[in-house]
Amino acid sequence: MVQHAQLANCVLSERLGAQGLFEYNRLSNLYSEMRGVSIAEEMMVESMGHRMAYDAAVDQGVSQCLIDLYLVNAIKTDAAWYVERGIFTRQTITHMEDTALLAALPRLDELLAAMEVEPYVSPPIISNEYWEKFSETLPVFSSPQAEVPAQSTFLERAQL
Repeated sequence: MVQHAQLANCVLSERLGAQGLFEYNRLSNLYSEMRGVSIAEEMMVESMGHRMAYDAAVDQGVSQCLIDLYLVNAIKTDAAWYVERGIFTRQTITHMEDTALLAALPRLDELLAAMEVEPYVSPPIISNEYWEKFSETLPVFSSPQAEVPAQSTFLERAQL
């Protein structure tokens, strides 16, 4: 409904031309009010999604360190809201993130293996072995006229 109202306000203001911008027609006010409703609605839907994801993770027995990481990242999406209401301080949020990372990082290999994502991850940068194999496939360009400056020349210039 909010999207329809916003679209209708835009179409109506275009049809009215300059008249649509005058205060007495209230289109600017209506648009601003609908934009505010849209922002509030978006935040409400987002927060409900965060809660549903959290509950699903708990119900499915997801590792607590991953749940803690998710939770702190959800809080960080609007940290100011939590700080303004006195729920957390920025220092507390940073401490929560640090604690969650310290708990998850030692288990990173285990957690990644449990997700069974390796068949879907293909960038060569994921390991030194893959990177070496990839590097060997890259073309090498060179020129017989190319000269590599001697190291002594560089040192002489640096001493000047």
